[in-house]
Amino acid sequence: VRARLRVERGQAVSARPAVTLHLGGVALLAALVAGGLLHWGILLGGVLLLVRAWLGLSAYRQPAPAKVIGFREIAYGLIYALLLGIGARVLL
Repeated sequence: VRARLRVERGQAVSARPAVTLHLGGVALLAALVAGGLLHWGILLGGVLLLVRAWLGLSAYRQPAPAKVIGFREIAYGLIYALLLGIGARVLL
């Protein structure tokens, strides 16, 4: 989010750290799903967050005010929490 806000202010930002960390998280989730420890819906949520990070810091992003970015982040967090809950419920 901080990197995205910096982009919106016109400051130079490298997307590489954020995208790399998200890729690592998705790889970890994929390993846990493959091991049967997590539901695939949780991996789907991780992929959605990866896409959000990549698009939000790319030239394809749509400029938005900080308030809109904040509300979008809340929505992404709620969606991910919902997928986590569904995945945990399915596994139990």
